Amino acid sequence: MIRINAENDRLVLDCDLNDLAPRHASQLAFWGFSYDHDEMRFLGPDHNVGDLVTRVCKYLEKASCPYELVGHSANILARRMAAESSYVVARKKGQEFKEG
Repeated sequence: MIRINAENDRLVLDCDLNDLAPRHASQLAFWGFSYDHDEMRFLGPDHNVGDLVTRVCKYLEKASCPYELVGHSANILARRMAAESSYVVARKKGQEFKEG
């Protein structure tokens, strides 16, 4: 199982390389992650933690890769989802207002 956490303003995925198919590791590399073989974890770039946690979770769900959010990453994702939900509601209300 992949454990996702936020440490020192970076997203960290604790997992063995065998937990992911090569295409998944390539996708993480495309997003700026690097694999630390000694620690057996992917280290994300030191920016956009909120965007990355959302993107990575959606990607892993689509790929049917089991994961769990631990520590601060769960809070970050919850805030992002709440903000996204608020935006969708506001946009829908604006569209309804515009349409009369």
